[in-house]
Amino acid sequence: MLAQLNDWAAQRQWNHFWRGLPALIAGVMLGLAILMIWAIHRQSDRLDYQYRHRALAALQAGRFEEARVACLHELTTDLGESDRMQTVYQLAQALNGLGQKREAVALLTHAAPLDRPGSLPAHILLSQMLLNGELVPAENNLKLAEQHLLSALALDPQSSEVNELLGRYYINTRNLLKARARLMEIYPAKTEAALLLAITYALGKDKDTATLWADTAISDYSLKLKNSAPGDNSPARLGLAGALMMEEKYAQAIAALEQGQRLATNPAYALTIADDCATWVERIADTTKKNAAERLLLIQKGLTNSPQNIKLQLHLVRAAQATDEAGQAAKTFLNQLMASAKGEAAAGWHFLLWTDARERGDWIAARRQLQAAYELAPQVPFIRNDLAMDLLTGNQDNAERGLKLIQSVVEQFPENPQYRDTRGRILARLGRNAEAVADLEWAVAKLTNPEETRRVLAKANAALGKPQLTEEPHRIVKTVKPTQ
Repeated sequence: MLAQLNDWAAQRQWNHFWRGLPALIAGVMLGLAILMIWAIHRQSDRLDYQYRHRALAALQAGRFEEARVACLHELTTDLGESDRMQTVYQLAQALNGLGQKREAVALLTHAAPLDRPGSLPAHILLSQMLLNGELVPAENNLKLAEQHLLSALALDPQSSEVNELLGRYYINTRNLLKARARLMEIYPAKTEAALLLAITYALGKDKDTATLWADTAISDYSLKLKNSAPGDNSPARLGLAGALMMEEKYAQAIAALEQGQRLATNPAYALTIADDCATWVERIADTTKKNAAERLLLIQKGLTNSPQNIKLQLHLVRAAQATDEAGQAAKTFLNQLMASAKGEAAAGWHFLLWTDARERGDWIAARRQLQAAYELAPQVPFIRNDLAMDLLTGNQDNAERGLKLIQSVVEQFPENPQYRDTRGRILARLGRNAEAVADLEWAVAKLTNPEETRRVLAKANAALGKPQLTEEPHRIVKTVKPTQ
């Protein structure tokens, strides 16, 4: 064997080997380069995964500084556009958790651009913030929210969450055909869509179709509750109550919610019972003793569940004005609630009594109730505003007092047109017309019903010898802080 190997080696043309050596070396080097690139990419992918996993875990655990650092490290790696947008979204969440709200919103808008799809959860979150009025300016919020939802839909056309949000958006903006199109995309996979579809047909005055979808929702929700027994399914129970209310089966809806209260602790049940009681009260005409007694029982049930329900509070205040037996019982219940209320809750009752007395034209009682509300909760902006407006009708000293009351409110909420309107009217009453015009012009451009404000503005401009300015009611001016 050894001799054969020697013969084979002796017969080789080694000069050919040396000629091919550079190619062999180049091949080895190329292989090593490819191996190094693969190793580097693998290491980068491993680091990217580690940073992403750490950022997500830190966000879920509320360790926002750790999440911020992990996101920043991840952004230094070679990320694709989609992954980069998602990381920016996570960084926005971390900054929000650290209290850096403005920076968080800036990053959120970067992760969810308007001109193209970005991060899916960023688009969804921004749309919800816009719809909830958490972002300013508010003029185009609805349209911007729709753009973000459509971008989210482009990223995930099958998303039940996005389709439902769009469906709800189109219901609220009364675009019923588009709402149905989105909701049909997720029904029957998402049975909650049946109730929303019923709402679209009810809004479209198609009672028969609305009833069919409401019946479908009742069946779907009832089946879910049956399958969850002996436990509870809160979303299904709340949906069932909503569908029953649509069919004006008020007693059944409230009974279903009360059964839920016996099975589970969920604050939503009490709030919904109160709302349903308020709706039922409004359907019962207050024309007979029997009806008045029934209305009072519903008011009591609702307020027992949710003492802050403003609709029921107002119903109770009005019921207490009656002189019959039901009226006396309502007054007794009202006094009990007011006696147990403290601070802003007590002030709220006096504010309602002020509203009621003003509607009845009893201005003496109205002023007494408003003053009582202010003494209990002087920090509440709308109480300060209304007291300032009430003082406007008094003498010069009262107007000066009113200006002091509204000044701090305007400083806290400089973009609120109602508060600017109040300050402008008081300034005009005090003859400080140049300062009044700035507030009144702002208010006229923003208020839903600015006719009275426009008249005060015209008088203030006329007093300044500038009647032509009254023809520019929509001109927006900068905030002018009056001197004290």
